[in-house]
Amino acid sequence: MKTSKISILIAAWLISILIAYYVGSRSPSDKVEAEESNAAATTAPIVESAKPYGQPTTTLTQDSALHAATPERTADVIRNELAIALAGPQNTLQAQKEVQQLLQELAETNPEEALQLAGQIESLRAREDAKLAILETWASADPSAAMAWAESALANEPSSVRNAQLRAIYRGYAMLNPRAALRAASLLSDATASERRLKSRLMGEVIETQIENGELMAAKQTIELMEDGDLKNDMLREMVDEWASYDPEAAAAYVDSLGPDVDTGIKLELVREWAEVNPAAAAAWLEGLDDDDPTVSRAASEIIREWARYDLTASAEWLNSIPASPDLDRAVASYTFRAVQEDPATAMTWAESVTNNRMKGYLQQRVAGAWKEADPDGFQEYLDASDMSDEKKEKLTNSNSWGSGRGPGGGARGGQP
Repeated sequence: MKTSKISILIAAWLISILIAYYVGSRSPSDKVEAEESNAAATTAPIVESAKPYGQPTTTLTQDSALHAATPERTADVIRNELAIALAGPQNTLQAQKEVQQLLQELAETNPEEALQLAGQIESLRAREDAKLAILETWASADPSAAMAWAESALANEPSSVRNAQLRAIYRGYAMLNPRAALRAASLLSDATASERRLKSRLMGEVIETQIENGELMAAKQTIELMEDGDLKNDMLREMVDEWASYDPEAAAAYVDSLGPDVDTGIKLELVREWAEVNPAAAAAWLEGLDDDDPTVSRAASEIIREWARYDLTASAEWLNSIPASPDLDRAVASYTFRAVQEDPATAMTWAESVTNNRMKGYLQQRVAGAWKEADPDGFQEYLDASDMSDEKKEKLTNSNSWGSGRGPGGGARGGQP
């Protein structure tokens, strides 16, 4: 028993000597390599977490370091692709989109060069669209440079071109910093009517972009701090228009909170957007307004235009429930244009109820033209039973078809208003 214990102790002692000899015989370079490996394993997470905000996370490998030093698409690569695209046929939508995308890509690093190259686009419309996209891209990265360029480059451009390009710049600016963009737009001159319109549109672009990016409450707070006046009302209309496009009930509650004296234009924007998604709900909200509120008659045509597409009966019942007034003529006209496709006889009855004689005559002729094509016998029975003058009957008989002619005052051409 004692002998076995002694043997075990001797074996353990021999093993420890062998281990010590192996460790001591390793080269210094092996030790340094092991220490560096351990250090890299320890510090790698620290390097990654300490990278600047917005920079891509990378691992400490030779392949990734090489990739980071050599971007896949350099400006020269993009230039070559642009040269090929611009030299080829540009008469397809796909070709125009490809050129615009390449120009936007180049604009991330060389926006002024991209604008110069855009001048080679053959289509005037595609050329302008590409410039707008470039300016928006530029301003989303460096708004100061884009605005400085605009101050000199757009000085002699037609107002329509200049204003469109300025709106693109402010859209890009709003993507980067909506509050700063709105502040910059608010400092623009409004000494003339045209300057005030431009200022309002630029601020509206910022508000729209801000809301699209999920910053509705920030936009709301900014607008509410503005001084009361036309400009503030313009911004409120823009905000309500965007808000109602995805949450009309919440937008309606906000409009209600502004009190009974809220600008009619704000309520019209709400109804216009709401009617596109739920005309019956928009109509119910409109009924809650005072009878003498001009919004009711002015917004009725927006509701009828959408509602009558899906339900002629319900929309007609609602239109009949609104107190008659000359302001309802447009709503009645909207319903007439819809109803004639399904029931020309009923459409003629609605046309006859219009108070404006010029609009009434126009509607009757358009309904007559469509009616005699769809149901000549029924149209003739209507004429025979009518007590209108022979001259009026002849005029309706000779009316053009529904798709021809122009509306009163050079309005909508046939079809639907």
